Amino acid sequence: MNTDHLKYFVRVADSLNITTTAKELSISQQALSTHINNLEDRLGVKLFERNPNLSLTYAGKRVYRLSRQMLDTEEQMRREIEEMKGEEKGEIRIGLSHTRGRVVLPDIIPEFNKRHPLVDIKLIEGNSADLEKAIMSDAVDIIVQTTPINPELIFETIRKERLYWVIPNKFLKAVYGDNFRKIEDVDIKRFSLFPFVMMTKSNTIRHVIDDFFAKIGLQANIKIEVDNIETVLSLAHKEIGITVYPEMFLSHLSPMFKDDDKASYFPIKEVGTEPTLVAAYRRGKYLNKFHRDFIDICKETYSTENRMGR
Repeated sequence: MNTDHLKYFVRVADSLNITTTAKELSISQQALSTHINNLEDRLGVKLFERNPNLSLTYAGKRVYRLSRQMLDTEEQMRREIEEMKGEEKGEIRIGLSHTRGRVVLPDIIPEFNKRHPLVDIKLIEGNSADLEKAIMSDAVDIIVQTTPINPELIFETIRKERLYWVIPNKFLKAVYGDNFRKIEDVDIKRFSLFPFVMMTKSNTIRHVIDDFFAKIGLQANIKIEVDNIETVLSLAHKEIGITVYPEMFLSHLSPMFKDDDKASYFPIKEVGTEPTLVAAYRRGKYLNKFHRDFIDICKETYSTENRMGR
């Protein structure tokens, strides 16, 4: 069977859009449709319903699952042969959020390049939902994010990630008075009437905080939701609202945040508020030596990192 037909079929099944897939593959829509039609003729089944929108038939769903398995096996064979031949050339595709890429890559890439100088690194950035979609469509090999919930993903723990409340000092003063700078811990329920600025619900850290609010019975006054964690931090330092910030990013704070006196940081200590940072990959995906080394370097780098104080 022509594996090109299977590859094209899988790409169309992932996007359910002939036009988009043809552009991504740099081929004409007619050529792509011909590949799909040839596969349907070869198998003797209809793979897609085409009206009103493109969707997989029952047979198409079964063929999609089996095609994935066949393509994964082919990729595993190719990579194992390359390793046996001692060829270290290749490409590793890493998915990260925009902000996490700025923090993680400078820590990881120098050691990775030392071990694998002939391996190219391709970075795909997006939010948690975007990254899980990308890895399921085989657009990336590994994603680094807080724990994914997709059961088709296998993940390996890098570290627990403590979160911090970022509270404008004028809010602290309103609650604790002039001695607010001596406060080492905060009761967030005392800030229920103050505005919060939070990540959107597509972000896994937001899921953790929403679950925490529900657990303590807090109806947070969420005024603004954005996709970028640096934006919510900036809004907190502009005294617009309270937000949450991961510990990993604290050592990389911009001087514009370090040097002002607009907000303070407090670790969130309650049980269940430490999301797990993981390296995740699709079930059935073959990981060769440089994939494994990337994950191992992440673990080595961050498992020994000291916890920060306030």
